[in-house]
Amino acid sequence: MKFRHIASLMCSLGSMAALGSSASVASAQTQPPAKNAMDAAATAYDEGVEAFDRAEYKRAVLAFLRADSLVPSEEALSNAITAAVRGGEHLMVTQAAERAIARPGVDAKLATRARRALAFAGSKLAQLDLSCEPLPCGIAVDGEVVAPGERFVLPGNHELVAIARDGQRNQKQLDLVAGTTYRVLIRTTDADAGEKLIELSSQRQQASVKP
Repeated sequence: MKFRHIASLMCSLGSMAALGSSASVASAQTQPPAKNAMDAAATAYDEGVEAFDRAEYKRAVLAFLRADSLVPSEEALSNAITAAVRGGEHLMVTQAAERAIARPGVDAKLATRARRALAFAGSKLAQLDLSCEPLPCGIAVDGEVVAPGERFVLPGNHELVAIARDGQRNQKQLDLVAGTTYRVLIRTTDADAGEKLIELSSQRQQASVKP
């Protein structure tokens, strides 16, 4: 990965207003960010710079993502990806990269870099594609209620629970391998007779080099 130097926000951009105006979504905003939001974003950004300089990469990622949440900024997102990759925080890489990829009008270079980072981090993680039946039902992973669909998790043992409308539960322990996508359909205990309570398929992801 070609490392981008992370400079102080106030030095490199002059002000948080400049950071906000550089964001790809700024043109879509009908109103500029409120001053208190810009001030809070500037504080968070500078906290990220300080944390990065101290090699506190996890704290840096959180700070840059917080700055971007307050005032959308491609610079903050790029720095979050850099810090997450540098610190080996693979789940955080996916969080920052997916946010960048999903942002309308994002710079093409940042989108390409984010996809490379996501591919590499994904090869170090397991990916779940979750669904449950019969509807309505809910899904919990390691005690946390999650939405159906795709999500990355650390490799290793995880508890999946399907929760029916009446509170009935089907619990399953899965041992997940890095670099593998698991499609999981988990049924609650009121599933029709003869149906499997869980259907599982897996597919290895393609190898990816470090961005």
